[in-house]
Amino acid sequence: MEELLGYLLDDPAHPLAQQVKAWLASSRRFRAFVSEFKPKIRKKLRSAKTREQQEELGLELETAYLLLTEKAFSLSYEPLTAGQGRAPDFAVKFTSSNQFFLEVTRLRTIGLEPQTHPFQSERFVTLIANKLGQLQAGSSNLLIIGIESDTRQPDLPGAMLQIQQRAEKNDPSLVTRYGFQNRKQFFQHYQRLSALVLRPLNQPVGSAPLFWDNPQTRFPLTSKIRTAVLRSQATLLDL
Repeated sequence: MEELLGYLLDDPAHPLAQQVKAWLASSRRFRAFVSEFKPKIRKKLRSAKTREQQEELGLELETAYLLLTEKAFSLSYEPLTAGQGRAPDFAVKFTSSNQFFLEVTRLRTIGLEPQTHPFQSERFVTLIANKLGQLQAGSSNLLIIGIESDTRQPDLPGAMLQIQQRAEKNDPSLVTRYGFQNRKQFFQHYQRLSALVLRPLNQPVGSAPLFWDNPQTRFPLTSKIRTAVLRSQATLLDL
C-alpha cells in the first residue's frame, strides 16, 4: 500500500494524502480500483493545485470508495466514450448486466445570500445545465452532488421543475447561455438525466442523501440500483 501511495503522491503533506491513505487501508476493493487506474489518479492528484480542485477530486474519490462498499458495483474511471469530448467520471456496472454513467460534482455555498438555499439559486441552475451537456446518449446517467447545506429543506423536485419550465419557455438565460441550440436540444439532454443524488457534506450524523428521479428521463435506473446507490452514499465514514 505504501508503494502505491508513494506512486500517487510525491508530497506526503498533500491535502488529500491522509484521506487516500485511509481509504486504501480500509478497502481491498478501493485498492484494486486505484491500482487499475493509478496513472489517471496520479495525474489528477498532482495537478489539483487549488483548494477547490482538491475538494472536487476528494469528493470524486470518496464517491468511488463508497460505491465500492457495494459488492454489486464495479467501476471504470473516466471511460472512453464515442462521440463525447469529455468522459464521464465513472462507468458503473451493477452485477454484470446493467451499466450507468456517473458524474460527481460539488455545489458551493460560499457567497450565497443567507436566506437563499442553494437549490433555489442560479448557481444550482448553472451546475445542472453544465452537467447536462456531458451526459451520455442512449444510457442511464446519474449525477451526485455534494452540498454543505441541509438537503432536507427546500423542494428539490420543485427546483428541478422550475428549470424544466424555463426551458419550455425557451428562456435564453438557460437554453442558449449554456450552449443548447434551442429547447428541443435542451430536453434531449435533460431526458438523459436519470436521477440526482444530493449528498450532505460536513453534516451531523444521520444526514442522509436525497434522491430525485427524473420523471422526464428515457433511461431510468432500476429500483435495485437506486437502493444500492443510496445505501453506499449513506455509509458513515469514520477514518
